[in-house]
Amino acid sequence: MITPRTRRLLLPLTALGAAAALAAGCGGSDSEAPDVGAVSAAPQDSGAGGQPAVDPAQAAEEAEGGEAAGTSFAYLEGLPQSGAQLGDPSAPVELVEFGDFLCSFCARFSTETLPGLVDRHVRGGTVRVAYSPVAFYGEDSERGALGAIAAGRQDRMWQFVEAVFAQQGSYPGDFLSEEHLRETAREVGLDVARWERDFTSDVVGEEFLRGLADAQSAGVQGTPTFLLRGPSDALLIPGALPAEEFDEAIARVS
Repeated sequence: MITPRTRRLLLPLTALGAAAALAAGCGGSDSEAPDVGAVSAAPQDSGAGGQPAVDPAQAAEEAEGGEAAGTSFAYLEGLPQSGAQLGDPSAPVELVEFGDFLCSFCARFSTETLPGLVDRHVRGGTVRVAYSPVAFYGEDSERGALGAIAAGRQDRMWQFVEAVFAQQGSYPGDFLSEEHLRETAREVGLDVARWERDFTSDVVGEEFLRGLADAQSAGVQGTPTFLLRGPSDALLIPGALPAEEFDEAIARVS
């Protein structure tokens, strides 16, 4: 779903006309993916999932320490970030995740699989990763996507992304409301006033639409989908793989 705010940005960005169709729903389309190698994967998400509840006292304590409730950013420490990218910008392999904050498989990848991939491949300079948010579930998904891109303008997108996914199914309310996203921005150490300006800016809206167009071009039909590119191959991975299969796919494209 494209909301009125981002729909008006489509007029000067005519090349992004297909983005509205992509964002219409998680069922995908009948169009074929581009000619890149494909890796079989787990089923893609059809709805939001649950995570363990967060103790309010624990949430307050962790927020004081600069981390969002129930989230550890230890695996991100010492790694360079630039916008949506995490890791050495000259790393020979790039892993792009197209994800939706209401996708339970995306949350599972974020909390269970990604930290190990970062430790094994990103920290050593082999892989750089990027997060490209899409919005299959309408306005809530879109708000989350815009919030993440706004966080990326302060080079803390990954802390924001991890914090939002950790709250999926556990926060007792709308964890993708603008009010709660603002609180998440504060908890992960962002300049909240700057984040608010970016969140509502045309620059961030246009970046979101470019990401939708990239997803359409790549053949993304559901979330999560990963585009893995390296010196020897490019793979489109439609779904969340077990960690060892990601390792094999990275070795294949390296």
